[in-house]
Amino acid sequence: MKKYVVVLLFTFLFISCEKADLSRIPSYSANNKLQAMVSIPAGSATKYIYDNEVKAFKVYKVEGVNQKMNFLPAPFNIAFIPSTEDENNKPLDVVILSERADFSELIELNLIGAIVLKNSNSSKTFLLSETLDESKRIFNKEINELKNSEPKAFGIIVDWLKSYSEKDYDSFFVLNKQEAKELVQNSLMN
Repeated sequence: MKKYVVVLLFTFLFISCEKADLSRIPSYSANNKLQAMVSIPAGSATKYIYDNEVKAFKVYKVEGVNQKMNFLPAPFNIAFIPSTEDENNKPLDVVILSERADFSELIELNLIGAIVLKNSNSSKTFLLSETLDESKRIFNKEINELKNSEPKAFGIIVDWLKSYSEKDYDSFFVLNKQEAKELVQNSLMN
């Protein structure tokens, strides 16, 4: 029932004359749980981004061309944490390991860590999370436990994120759950 209320709320927001700024939704739900808005559902090959200027999702374009993942559709849900900013003034990205979620669905999260991709010039952080909805949960593990007990699955996540990212990242490291929580706290907008 709660999911339908949220979907109806966002439907109303999308069709209203004045568009709501979805990036300013609180980072924490009414239940005081970290939440994220899905921008690329699992199984999608289209890259969507939230545009703060037009206050809407749009297909990501490079030189006027719609960008699609030409290597493998998203094997997990990609979302952003509203009301946060990274070092590039963009909302924090989060990978949600769960069954397929709906586009623009708000999901309460169980943060399990983060993957930081690196090269000699830059880095890109992806928070790693599960849904709190136990009926859609896939793993119930912290990031290091996932990395050690499911190395092939973890390798697929890292390799996919490297392919998805626009820069050529050659290494990565992980942040544990506490470090990821601190990153979120330091990224909250006031």
